[in-house]
Amino acid sequence: MIITVVKHDDVLGDLTGNVDVKTFGQLMKVDRSITGLDTIAYAKLLGVSRQTIYNTESGQTEFDKLKMAGFAALRGYDVNEVLEAFYKEES
Repeated sequence: MIITVVKHDDVLGDLTGNVDVKTFGQLMKVDRSITGLDTIAYAKLLGVSRQTIYNTESGQTEFDKLKMAGFAALRGYDVNEVLEAFYKEES
């Protein structure tokens, strides 16, 4: 799934482009790489634990719908695009 990055970051400036990722964890990893933050600082930014970042990036766990939407909004991604691409309803 290609996610479009169109956002302004106070530190990094304007970032526009496409990111080709297959999982939400990959999107987080790419986003963390863009920010230049280590796992601990990125976890603080998102309000989760370092272990949550590690588990999500490695595909061991997924964010729930609310956290995924919060991540997208906080980081400047299109919330609907992220949820459509990565959120799976539990059966």
